[in-house]
Amino acid sequence: MIFNCPEDVCYTNFPCDIDQKAKIVDLVLVQKQYASEVDKTSGETMLDSFNIMAVNGKAQLILNINGEKPLPETTELPGRGLQEIKVGSSSHTINFDDYQGVINIDFYNQIRKTSQNYDLYFLTPGLIWDASSKQITMYGNAVIANDLKAFIMSQGKIKWTANGDPSAIVTAENLIEAFSVPLVYSFGVESVELSTTDGSTITGTWDATLNKSLVSGSVPDIEYSIIDYPIENASLGLIFDTLTGEYEMTPSDPGVYSFSVLAANSVSCITGQLQVTVTVQST
Repeated sequence: MIFNCPEDVCYTNFPCDIDQKAKIVDLVLVQKQYASEVDKTSGETMLDSFNIMAVNGKAQLILNINGEKPLPETTELPGRGLQEIKVGSSSHTINFDDYQGVINIDFYNQIRKTSQNYDLYFLTPGLIWDASSKQITMYGNAVIANDLKAFIMSQGKIKWTANGDPSAIVTAENLIEAFSVPLVYSFGVESVELSTTDGSTITGTWDATLNKSLVSGSVPDIEYSIIDYPIENASLGLIFDTLTGEYEMTPSDPGVYSFSVLAANSVSCITGQLQVTVTVQST
C-alpha cells in the first residue's frame, strides 16, 4: 500500500479584487448512477449536460432560488508531533428560499428520503460549484408567515461533510442566466383560435419543441394528450394522434369549445400546454 502527501498548489495573486456575486441562484441534483454523463470539459458543457439529463429524468433542476452558503463548521483534532491542532472535516450547509415551494411540496417531502442518491452542483453568477461524490442530506418545508403582504415559500437546507470546499468552474454569467430559464415544451404560442362550421372537417398539427437548443445528447419523444376536455366537447368529433399531435375535427353542433393540449414525455416532469378555442358556426 502506497501513501502520498498532497501536492503543493500555488496561491495566485492578482493586482485587483476578484469580484464574484455572492448568491446561490440554482441547484442541480444528478442521480448518482448517471454521474459519468456530466461533461466537465467546461462550464458550458456542464450546463448542457444538466439540461439533457433533466429532460431524460436523470437530474432535478431547482432554479431561481435565493441561497447562501455560510462558513462551514470545521472539526479541530489533536495535531501530529509538535503541531497542536490538526484540521478535520468540515460540515457544509446551503440555506435557500424557494418561492416555487407551494407547487413542489411533494418533491420536498420525497427528497428528504432520497437525497443521498444525488450528486449536488450549485450555481452562483459566473461559477458552477461541484460538490458531486459527496453524501448530501436535503430537506425543505413550506413557510407561511402571518403577513398578507408576504408570499408562501419553502425554506430548504442541504448539508454534507467534506475535507475542503467544492471546486468552482468559471462560467459566463450569461450562460448561467440562460440556464435559469426553466425547460418547457413550447408550441410557439400560448393559445390558438379555430373557426369552422358544423359538418365541416378541419385538420392540422399541434407541434411542440423544447424551448432550449441542446448541444449534444438525445432527448425522449414528446407525447401529446388532450386535457380539460368537458363532456360537451364530444360534439367536436375530435380525432387526435398522441404521437404526432395531428388532429381532425368534424363538429356537429354550433358553439364555442375550449380545451388544452399537453406536451410531455414519459421520463421527466417537463411539460408544455396549448390552450385551444374552437368556434363552430351554424351552416
